[in-house]
Amino acid sequence: MGNQSQIPPTQQERHMVLLESNQESLLTMEERRELEELSLAADQLMLKKAHACALLRWRGHPIRALMLLSGLMQESRSWA
Repeated sequence: MGNQSQIPPTQQERHMVLLESNQESLLTMEERRELEELSLAADQLMLKKAHACALLRWRGHPIRALMLLSGLMQESRSWA
């Protein structure tokens, strides 16, 4: 995966398909291995981003809340 900051959309889609098939116990051994690799890559990326966020915060940079970054805060205000 290298130094990517995002997982490619095709890889994300494949991961979701495998997760759904796994819930139905429909995976072959090869697909289970692929699911493990994709899950590991997603987990590693999440940890890298969390570590980067912690470093920035520790160095005094303001970190916006996830809700603000994703636009959820605007949606929740429109519901009120």
